[in-house]
Amino acid sequence: MSAAIVARISEEERQHVAVGTYWFSLICDAMEQDGKQVFVDTLTTLTPELLRPPFNDEAREAVGLPKAYYDETLWSDEDRRRIDAVREERKLANPDGSGMAASSPSSPSSALRPIDANMLRQRLAAFLQFEDE
Repeated sequence: MSAAIVARISEEERQHVAVGTYWFSLICDAMEQDGKQVFVDTLTTLTPELLRPPFNDEAREAVGLPKAYYDETLWSDEDRRRIDAVREERKLANPDGSGMAASSPSSPSSALRPIDANMLRQRLAAFLQFEDE
């Protein structure tokens, strides 16, 4: 019974990642932005704690999520330094490690940014354009 539940969750997760990757790529292309760099920048800014190997590279590749997006060893030196700095700032802001420090008043680089309404409008317009096609 529990194996069947885990298999179902796994299949639903693969579908979820496949759909998200598809739309993410489409929107990045419509915005003429490099999907990998947008992914790396977003992950670094919002959730640098999420990258915890080992990864199931084969399953991720099968649903369209390139290894270069999440495997830090394939990132530029600058991107690796940036994510390490954000992690260190968050660690200092949350020394006991209980939960994730989403923001630190003294550290704007580790704070969640407010929503940029113009960017949101542009991305929504790009999304709606693909809906009409």
